[in-house]
Amino acid sequence: MSSDTDLDISAPTRSSALDISPSVVLELFLRRTLIDDTVTVTHLTQALGLSHPILFEAFETLRDRKMIDVKTMQGHDYLFCLTSIGRDYARELTSACQYNGIAPVSLDTYVKAVRLQKAALKVNRSAMAAAMSDLVVTTDMLDQLGPAFNSQHSIFFYGPAGTGKTSLAERLVRLYGDWIVIPRAVMVDGQYVLIYDPTLHEPIAEQPAGLDPRWVACTRPLVTVGGELEASALQLQYDTVGRIYSAPLHVKANNGMMLIDDFGRQVLTPQQLLNRWIYPLVKRVDFLTLANGTKFGMPFELMVAFSTNMDPDDLGDEAFFRRIQNKVYVGPVDAVSFDRILVDAALRLSVRLLPTSAPLLRALCLRRDRVGLRANYPNDLCKMIRSVAEYEECEPIFDQEMLRKAADLYWGNLPISEASDDEGPEPDVALPPIIQPAVLMAPVVARLALEDRIEAARV
Repeated sequence: MSSDTDLDISAPTRSSALDISPSVVLELFLRRTLIDDTVTVTHLTQALGLSHPILFEAFETLRDRKMIDVKTMQGHDYLFCLTSIGRDYARELTSACQYNGIAPVSLDTYVKAVRLQKAALKVNRSAMAAAMSDLVVTTDMLDQLGPAFNSQHSIFFYGPAGTGKTSLAERLVRLYGDWIVIPRAVMVDGQYVLIYDPTLHEPIAEQPAGLDPRWVACTRPLVTVGGELEASALQLQYDTVGRIYSAPLHVKANNGMMLIDDFGRQVLTPQQLLNRWIYPLVKRVDFLTLANGTKFGMPFELMVAFSTNMDPDDLGDEAFFRRIQNKVYVGPVDAVSFDRILVDAALRLSVRLLPTSAPLLRALCLRRDRVGLRANYPNDLCKMIRSVAEYEECEPIFDQEMLRKAADLYWGNLPISEASDDEGPEPDVALPPIIQPAVLMAPVVARLALEDRIEAARV
């Protein structure tokens, strides 16, 4: 770090510029050498992520203490192993902690890095539309999501199941468009806390030149959890074998987003989560505790999105919703959007549509579901039609018979009202306005005609 307002991510070349104690470097040096047996200083620079001058200084210190036995020269480098004294001490260190990877950064350095990398992006309607380009989203919905995202505070998505809440939330992370640096580990009161998680963090293709190897340049993270979320996942995870800690999920999501999907269906109750995060949501800092009782602060610099199909009144009280500043209702879609979703799904899944496909599906869904036209139905039913067609070894055509078979699988054995291509919904169901089939199907018909011409030419 070069100043209070500038993030320096270049690799230190002197021990005096390092933000961790020289004793930490010596301990890492010994534990790694114990594992690798006979090594060179150059080998350790790659294994520990520290520069050659810093590790050569450690080498000389340990040689003076009779802990290193030099075997020979390998080019301009020393080839060495541990002496009996060095091995005994290294084993003692390993019994207390087995960490022997890339060197950590200090807690102060990490806190400063998170604060300096706080998202400051402000998006407009066109940027929001671009982020949602693979979804059918109305302008009204974009105009709710944009200001909510710009606030960089929590967002509460609610509404019936299958209306696209999760899909909307997941695409918000696209708006950042930049990258951040995440440390592999942080040193806290002599303990290692792992931050970088290859299952959650996505490194950018080309790491910046000269980047300190203790950091990884990544896209801003999106950490998603569902019904499996337990209280323990929001605390430090201690590995009793390796004697190291792993950061909780919300710390790994710092400078990005955390999506709590199916909120209200977790093992962790909404009230427990509120009690756990009531302070971090407001103060942007969370307090964690090591096994020895040491308590320390970690930044809570992330956007939290909640997605639920449960009644909000059943999930939290006034205090909870006061801390979640943005509430976005995602309900059934209108007929125009529904038909567009159907066309997109059919093209993606190679299901052949007919001019009657859209009105047939709308009528069926309105019979089956009094909530309305849910955004997931076109994609789900197209997938079911493909499954039926694969089984029957025929072309997947979205006609009345195929739809009937797909619906039987999708909704079960509930009775389906008889309907022909000319019939509308049952009398007590209001069918939304229908897009003219010729207009709706024009792109699809044109594509199919082109494919027919190509196939004819091949023959």
